[in-house]
Amino acid sequence: MKTSGIVFDMARLFTQPVVTDALIDKSRYHFNGTANAISAWEKLPSGLYCPKMVSASSSYYAVPDITPLLGAKQATWMGWVRKDAYVQYSSVMNDFGAVGSRRWRFGYEGAENRWYCDAGDGTTFVPISISSIFTTGWHFVWERFTGGSATGLECGCDGSTATPVSVATVLTLGVGVKNQTYIGRAGVYSSITLATLRIHNIAISDSEIWKYRESTRRMIGI
Repeated sequence: MKTSGIVFDMARLFTQPVVTDALIDKSRYHFNGTANAISAWEKLPSGLYCPKMVSASSSYYAVPDITPLLGAKQATWMGWVRKDAYVQYSSVMNDFGAVGSRRWRFGYEGAENRWYCDAGDGTTFVPISISSIFTTGWHFVWERFTGGSATGLECGCDGSTATPVSVATVLTLGVGVKNQTYIGRAGVYSSITLATLRIHNIAISDSEIWKYRESTRRMIGI
């Protein structure tokens, strides 16, 4: 797969029992995730391990601000996520504080079974979602942002894709280091299992998203 731009593999996959609870960014930038509370680690059919975050145990990961996304005119998020339980307002990964400082959210379940994402410049933010799709179980999910465009925010879950929405009012993602990037938390704690998570500061094509989905599918036995 084409790997221009910045690429993250935020989920750490083990070939032996877990001895540390951390998410390792495999890119050269080392935006490693630190656990707030110990998560469970689940063995996949491939023999690898992935983190299972549980809302009741307040488990999530704090990640340093992903600086190449600050002020980015384009970005793509994608990965394999298993929804283990519905928790309203739960998130896969996000980078925002209060409403007025939102920069992006990748996965946000404001209503049950809805795959929801948004992008913002720190003042204005734009949402996009697909209803009745993010059910309990494994899903391949993605979000793509191209700032200042009439069709500049897109998202997908498995084989379903939302109709693109306008981000003409959001030219770039927000700037300013806030240290508020989280995996598995957005005010509330999420109950999800994360097999892969990859982020680019460019707009990845549909074919490249598909190639990444198919190349990682075997890790989780789907």
